[in-house]
Amino acid sequence: MTQLSDAACFAKPPNNLVQTTGNPAHSWEKWKRRFQIYLQATGASSKPGEHKVGLLLNHIGDQGIDIYYNFTFLGDRPDTTAIVADEASRPRLPAEDCKDYDLVICKFDEQFTRRDPQLMLREKFWLHLHREPGQSFDSWVNTVRERAGECKFPANFMEQAIRDKITFECREDSAKLKLYDMGGNLTVEKAIQVLSLREATSHELKESKTSTIDAVYVPRHQAGRRQGFRPSTPRHDERPPPKKDMGGKSFSAYVLAS
Repeated sequence: MTQLSDAACFAKPPNNLVQTTGNPAHSWEKWKRRFQIYLQATGASSKPGEHKVGLLLNHIGDQGIDIYYNFTFLGDRPDTTAIVADEASRPRLPAEDCKDYDLVICKFDEQFTRRDPQLMLREKFWLHLHREPGQSFDSWVNTVRERAGECKFPANFMEQAIRDKITFECREDSAKLKLYDMGGNLTVEKAIQVLSLREATSHELKESKTSTIDAVYVPRHQAGRRQGFRPSTPRHDERPPPKKDMGGKSFSAYVLAS
């Protein structure tokens, strides 16, 4: 078995391209990056374009295949950008090849970037993205990071946007005020550290209170069933006297006779 076939067997191909978010361009960029890693891992980067286009269509899934077969590949045509003295001398551009890997990637880029809803995604990020009930803090931070990445904020603003979002969404006033007091020194790492520690402490206190209540409280119907509990026995001098035999007489006759 050759080295190339060994690598192809163990390299993990990307999953099918699925539009799971409201930003098609972001989903495409993530898939393209994983596919390029797959080509490098299998040694297919140096293969002919036809081979790479075949691998792309094999792994991109039904949605991507439908998009590919709706592309228009132009035939040879005049180069309208060239400056010429007369039309007869105008150069012609070669026909587009559907097996040209770089051209296919460019067409996918154009397909997804022209539908990139930047403003809509940023509005959703700031106004409609909220932490779900029961969602862990780590999961919430990951969600904020992913949605911020889809918004394509400028590189020098990305960390600030994540910091502001998790701060604004904090529902505990004391923790939020502590973050506000840090002012310009507040980084996204410090905000995550403070809120994560506060949430962990709050969770431990709730568990401690619950454990204390469970240990102290005993249901009324189980009060006499504690381990080692025995009902008290009356002392000898507190026991009622034994019943006397009245010989079949009534109580009043027995009293008079005695």
